Amino acid sequence: MTSAYRLVFVSCLAIANLFVYAQDPTIGRVAERVATSIKAGAHFQLFEPFTLEVGNASLVKAVREEVRAGTLLELRTDVVAELLTAAPEHLSMRIPVEGGFVQLDLVRVNILAPGFVAMKTSSTMPVTLPQALHYRGIISGDAHSLVAISVFTNGIMGIIGDDTGDRVLGGLKGGEDTHIFYAERDLVAANNAHCFTQE
Repeated sequence: MTSAYRLVFVSCLAIANLFVYAQDPTIGRVAERVATSIKAGAHFQLFEPFTLEVGNASLVKAVREEVRAGTLLELRTDVVAELLTAAPEHLSMRIPVEGGFVQLDLVRVNILAPGFVAMKTSSTMPVTLPQALHYRGIISGDAHSLVAISVFTNGIMGIIGDDTGDRVLGGLKGGEDTHIFYAERDLVAANNAHCFTQE
C-alpha cells in the first residue's frame, strides 16, 4: 500500500491462538461447548467493541489497494478496557457490517502453558507480554462455524470461518483505532501473517 495505512493481519499472540486452535483435536466440539454453556445457564455478556467507520474517503481508497471489499470499523477503546477488566469466561461479541451485524458466541481459553515465560532472543531477560484475552467459539446459531478472537488493549484480531470461507478481523497500522473485517478471498494479493510491535 502506498499510503500510510497498512493492514495488520494478526499479532504474534493472535497467531498463537489460531495455531493452537487449528491443532486442537477437540476443535470439532467447540459448538458443543458453547451449547453446553448456554444450556447450563452461563451468561454470555454482550460486548459491542466496534462502530462502523464512515466518511473517510482517503482511508477507503488506501485500503482498496489491498482488499477489494471489507467493512471498516472504529474501535471503542472504552468497551475494550471494560472487557479486559471483566475478563468474562463467556461473551457474545457483535461486529457491525453493512445492513446488520455478525454475532459471535465465545468461550475464554488460555493459550499459554503454565509457567510460560517469553524471552528476548538477544538475552536471557524475560519479556512482559501485553495484556490479552483469547476466545474461541462460533457464529451465533451456526454450529458448523469456527471462531478465534484475541483482545488486546490496542485492538481485536481474529478469524471467523464458516461455509462461505474465512473472514479476518484486524487493525490498520497507521489507522489509530481503525479496524477492518474482510473475507480472505477479497485480498488483492496473498499476504503472510506477521508479528509486529508497537513503535
